[in-house]
Amino acid sequence: MPILLYQPMGTLQGPWPPGPTYEIKVHVEHAHVQQFVQLITVHDKDLELRAVNLKLDQVEAELQDLNSQESKDEASLAKMKKQLRDMEAKIKDQEEELDEQAGTIQILEQAKLRLEMEMERLRQTHFKEVESKDDEVEEIRQSCSKKVREIIVFIFNNIISCLRVGGNLLLVAREG
Repeated sequence: MPILLYQPMGTLQGPWPPGPTYEIKVHVEHAHVQQFVQLITVHDKDLELRAVNLKLDQVEAELQDLNSQESKDEASLAKMKKQLRDMEAKIKDQEEELDEQAGTIQILEQAKLRLEMEMERLRQTHFKEVESKDDEVEEIRQSCSKKVREIIVFIFNNIISCLRVGGNLLLVAREG
């Protein structure tokens, strides 16, 4: 059985301020930890099950030895049969527990996947919102730039008109 090592996703600090994405990362990390704990528990239960199976094999071997002997001790045989039934019941219980834990691991993995998908959706939504704001700012900048140019042209035309009127008044004043 391989040795299980827990490896965290990474630091929970990121470029985001605390918020929905940060909370999702926390939940995903929590799901990782729970999944790791369940894997360790399953591993431990598997080791216990193996130990019980070895004990069961020993008890069965002893039972066969007792059966093969000509002088059977009925009390000892009954005791061995009881131990065998107890061991079989314990094995069944542990197998059920392993099945439950495997189901829990699957549920945790599904929850982790949903959280990761939600985090990606939030990231994409945030990116689209930023992109949309950038587009709005660019449109406003272009609109303001156009208005500034129009005002400059208007002022320039007024100055020229004023200069023409002023120049005509000077000519009239000189002639008169």
